[in-house]
Amino acid sequence: MRRRDVLAWAAALGFTGPRYLAAATAAPMAAATLEGWQLGFDAATGELHVRDREGVLRRRLPATTLGGGLHAGAAEVHALARRRGFVVAFDTLPELWEVSTDTEATPVFDGLVHDYRMGEGLGEPGWLAARRTRLPQPVHELGFDAERGLVACRARTPPRAGAVHLLFVQLDVRRVIKTITVDGDPDTANLSVRIDGARRMLHIERRDGGEPLEIDPWTV
Repeated sequence: MRRRDVLAWAAALGFTGPRYLAAATAAPMAAATLEGWQLGFDAATGELHVRDREGVLRRRLPATTLGGGLHAGAAEVHALARRRGFVVAFDTLPELWEVSTDTEATPVFDGLVHDYRMGEGLGEPGWLAARRTRLPQPVHELGFDAERGLVACRARTPPRAGAVHLLFVQLDVRRVIKTITVDGDPDTANLSVRIDGARRMLHIERRDGGEPLEIDPWTV
């Protein structure tokens, strides 16, 4: 087994204070483990390799667009225990992938959304498949509210000097639900959840010493 395939990080949720819930975060890496399952990027083949608890290679996922026109490298691989799977961001591919280790995962439909709702078309079995969320551009520095299937991330191309685009992705509907532009250096990987009455706010620290961001991802 390749050594880089056994680099491990497993996500967990817990309390960081009386009003804050810790989100699943990790330093960026191109491999992760979850309950013995391993997902790692093999730069030699340009593929994500999924290995089972015995280290057997169970799935190869080429890091390309659906049609194979754009090849990329996996920039970050995160394990989300609450969702029983992995989330992958790429260096040049404008997509997020979720790869489920749940044998009962729902099928993946890469056509129009109404395909599966109307029973049209054939979906790929969801177990160990790439469930793609298409983005306006590649992203990095992922932070999670795993309970709500939310990912906060930074676009790789800044809108202007000293500013960043923040994207908020909902994994169940596979789309960006909010985009904002922020000055300074927000640390999306350092994300937690704050309960404010009936609202569930995303709390994002800043590396530049500025005031943390408090964001409701569901409001316009």
